[in-house]
Amino acid sequence: MELPTDDLVAQSRDDSAPYVIELEGAKLKVHRDKTQLEADKEANAEDGMEVCLMGSPKHVEALKAKLRAIQQEQENASNEKRMAEIRAEELAMQVENYERELLAVARTDTGSGATLHSAGDPNIPHHSVHQFGEQKMELIHSYRGGFRILQPIIRQYFVDSETLVREEEERKTSWSELFFDLVFVVATSAVGHVYISNLRLQDFIFLMTPVWRMWNDMVYFINVFGADDTVQRCLLYWIMLLAVTMAIAASQAIPLDGSYGGTMSLFYGAFLVGRGTFAIGYLSLLAWFPNFPYAFASLLAQIVLSCVFWVLGLALAPSSPSSRIVLWWIAIVMEYSVAWIAIFFGRNAQRNLPKSLGINFYPRFAINIEHFSERYGLFVILALGEGLVSIVSPSPSTNVYDPIYGKAALGLLTFLSFQYTYFDAEQAAHKRHASRRSARTGLFWSFLHYPLVCSLVVAAASLSIIVQTTDTGVYIPSDKTTEYSKDHLVGSSLYRRATDSGSAPHLITGIVWSYCGGLGVALACVASMMLMHEHDPTQFRMKVWVRVGAKYLCSVAIIFVGLGSKQLSTNALLGTVSALILTLALLEAFARRNIDQEFLAEDFGKGEVILLGRPKASLWNINAIKSAHKREKKVVAHG
Repeated sequence: MELPTDDLVAQSRDDSAPYVIELEGAKLKVHRDKTQLEADKEANAEDGMEVCLMGSPKHVEALKAKLRAIQQEQENASNEKRMAEIRAEELAMQVENYERELLAVARTDTGSGATLHSAGDPNIPHHSVHQFGEQKMELIHSYRGGFRILQPIIRQYFVDSETLVREEEERKTSWSELFFDLVFVVATSAVGHVYISNLRLQDFIFLMTPVWRMWNDMVYFINVFGADDTVQRCLLYWIMLLAVTMAIAASQAIPLDGSYGGTMSLFYGAFLVGRGTFAIGYLSLLAWFPNFPYAFASLLAQIVLSCVFWVLGLALAPSSPSSRIVLWWIAIVMEYSVAWIAIFFGRNAQRNLPKSLGINFYPRFAINIEHFSERYGLFVILALGEGLVSIVSPSPSTNVYDPIYGKAALGLLTFLSFQYTYFDAEQAAHKRHASRRSARTGLFWSFLHYPLVCSLVVAAASLSIIVQTTDTGVYIPSDKTTEYSKDHLVGSSLYRRATDSGSAPHLITGIVWSYCGGLGVALACVASMMLMHEHDPTQFRMKVWVRVGAKYLCSVAIIFVGLGSKQLSTNALLGTVSALILTLALLEAFARRNIDQEFLAEDFGKGEVILLGRPKASLWNINAIKSAHKREKKVVAHG
C-alpha cells in the first residue's frame, strides 16, 4: 500500500495508517501505534527510511524542520513575487521612456508609407475628420491618469507643416475641468458686477483680461500636456485658489478715482503668480522635451513679455496712474501679438534659413481640436448663463401681472436664441475647421472668443438692471436691492429720467448701450468665426455669405436699437432685440440641410424595408415632407 506523504497529512490525521514526512532528501515514517512501529523497524531499515512514533522527540523535530523549510519556501516565493512586481514597474517605465523618445523624434517611414505611430485600420478615417475636416495624422495611444503621478507627456504635435501626431481616441472634458470652469464663472460674474457699478469699459477690460488669460492658459496646458493625474489636479486647485482670490478682490481692484490700493496688488498679484506658475511649468517641461525649443520659447515669450508690462504698470500705479493705463494696454497687446509673431516668424525662418545651420522650428505643439472647441463652447455657455442669472437675480414679486416676468421671458428668449445661433454655426460639420485650416485662421478663431465672452458678460450684467426697471422708474423689490441701488446705481448716476415731452423714464444710456452693444459685438464675433472655417456646401441650404451677412446686419441693427433707445420702453427694447436674434436662430436652423439618413420601416403585409431620402419640402410643411418621402422611398428588400 502506498503511504501518504506530508502533503496529504491533513487528509490522513484520523487514519490509523502511518504517513511519511519528506525532509531534505530523507524520509521519516511516522506510526501511530507502537506495535506497528516495532514490526516495521526491521523492514524499513533495509530501505534506508527512518521510523518513529507519533509524538516522539524525533517526530517533533521533524515537524519543526519541515515547518522551517515551508516557511523558507514561502519567503522565497514572496521575494520572487516582489521582484516580479519591481520588474513589471521597470518595464512600464521603459515603455513610457521609449514612448516619450518616440514622441520627441517621431518620423514617418516614407518608404513603406506606414508611420511609427500608426494605429487602427488606416482605411478608416479618424473620428475628428467628419466634423473638423481632413488632416494628415499619425496616431498614438491615449493616456490615462488618475490618482498617481505620470511622467510628462505631449499629447499632440506637428512633426512638420502637414503631419499631426495625436491620440487615436476622442478626448472629452473631465469632471475636474468642469468644476474648474465654475470657479471662473464666479470671477467673471464679479467683474461683470464691477462694470455695471461704474460703466467704465477700460476698467472692465483691465479686469477681464487677467481672468480670461488665467482660464485660457490652464485650458491650453491641459490640452497639450495634461494627463489628468495628481500633478494636474493639484495645478487645477492652485489656479482655482488664485481665481477665487481675484474674484474677491475684483470689486475694489481699480478704484473709481484711479488711485492705488492694496486690493489692486492682491488682484494682479494673484494673476501674475498664476502666469509665473505656467512659466515654471514650461521651463520644467523643456528639460524633458529638448526637441521642442522653439515651441516652448514662443509660449514663454508670450507670458514673460506681457507680464513685464503688467508688473511695470502695477509698480507705477501709486505714482502715475496714466502710465499704468498705457503699460497695461501694451501688456494686453503683447498677450495676443506675440503668438502671431511666433507663428509667422517660425514659418518664414524655416523657409529662408539655410538647412546647413541645422535649425528646425518643428516639431511644434498642436491642440486637440475636439477638446479645445468643446472647452471654448462650454465657457460660452457659462457666459450665457450669466444672462440667466441676471434674469432671476431680482427678488420675485407677489404681483402676477408684474412686468418683470415679461422682461424675464424676453431675456431668456434672447440668450436662448443666441445659444442656438452660436452652436449651430460652430458645432456644424465643417469641411475644414479654422484650427485645421491653417495656423492663421485657428489663432484668429481662438482669439475671437475673448471679445465674444467679454461682450456676453457685459450684456448679461446690463440685463440685470434693465429687468429691474419699469417705465415709471426703477423697480426695487427688496431692501437688499434698495441698498445695492443706492450704493452702486443711484450713487454712480446710472439712472436718469428723460425730460422730453411724451417720453417715458429710461435707464441711463450707458446701460442700454452696454446691453445692445454687447449683443451686437457678440454676433459680429460669431459671424467672423464663421469666416474662419471652410464650410461644406452640402451641409446647408444657403450660401455662407448669406448666413454671415445676416449676422453682421443683425449685429448692426441691434447696435442702432441701442442708439435709438430713448424712444423705446424697456419692454420694447428687449422685445426688439430678442426678435432680431430669434430670427437669426430660425434662419440658421432652416439653413442647415438634413443629412441623408436611413429609416428602416417594416410593412407588416409584405415585410419590406424602405429607404427614405432627404425631404425637399419646407421644414414646417409636414404634408409636403410626407409626400416627398413617399416619392423618394426605395424598396431595398422584400419579405
